[in-house]
Amino acid sequence: MNTIHTGSLILLGCVALTALLTFLIASYLRVWRKPLIRCTATVMEKRTASMYHGVGCFVTFAFEGGLQEELAVDTEIYSALQVGQVGPLTRRGTRVLSFEPQAQAQRNTNAQR
Repeated sequence: MNTIHTGSLILLGCVALTALLTFLIASYLRVWRKPLIRCTATVMEKRTASMYHGVGCFVTFAFEGGLQEELAVDTEIYSALQVGQVGPLTRRGTRVLSFEPQAQAQRNTNAQR
């Protein structure tokens, strides 16, 4: 009977060690802090805002600690949003969506000159 308990303790220890190593590797690779975006900027860059007319775009962000929040980007907001513009990280670890399409268009025009 002692061998059964010893074997189960060894198995439990191996499972715990594997979970700990997985967590350490994932946190080292910063998997938990990477934003998860359902409709990604690369997809949005390939399409124009007119193709999304009448369609809400749901963006999911992963905060530090694994919390998630869904933001429904309304059609009026999305039409005012420069397609694919994702700003820098905030203190909470989320990405800021840029709502300055005219300023961005002006910067793009100046960069092309």
